[in-house]
Amino acid sequence: MDELNERDEHQLDRHHFAYFAGCCKALVKLTGQLDWEISYLFIDSDDETPRASMKVHDRFNRIASIQLYDSWDKPPSEFHLWRMAFHEVMELMMADVHCMAMDRDFDYNSYDREHHKIIRILEAAWFDEVWKHGHEVFNFQPTSKGKNESRPEVPELGAQVSLPDPKLPGKKRSPK
Repeated sequence: MDELNERDEHQLDRHHFAYFAGCCKALVKLTGQLDWEISYLFIDSDDETPRASMKVHDRFNRIASIQLYDSWDKPPSEFHLWRMAFHEVMELMMADVHCMAMDRDFDYNSYDREHHKIIRILEAAWFDEVWKHGHEVFNFQPTSKGKNESRPEVPELGAQVSLPDPKLPGKKRSPK
């Protein structure tokens, strides 16, 4: 009986799928991947399937599907549904590079174009948004002494910055 109850709490319903698809659509919009025609499928799982997956059906015509399986190895939660959506949308973002690597018949310029497309998506979707809404996130957690040792001091914008003279030998650290 316990196995049946555990299985029930790991089952996903239509409302989980609707939420997941909504998360995916929001992330697709955020990352500007609007050139893809994406179908969302809620499918039966077996013991060998992951919780979700993304398939490219036609890279050149930009047709893909994102599937959510109806049973997981853990109870579904808002966090896990968002995280799964994020993972699958990142798979979509990397689809062209993945297809090129699988094909092994591509030129460097195509790869470089896709590589920089991904970087620009991340800049626009995350860096610009974080900066716009307060870039305190770039200031990592201070230590107990109030210093921020995980991040070097950043000079004020416009302040004189002194760079080390490349001709001068640097100080060697003594082994501890």
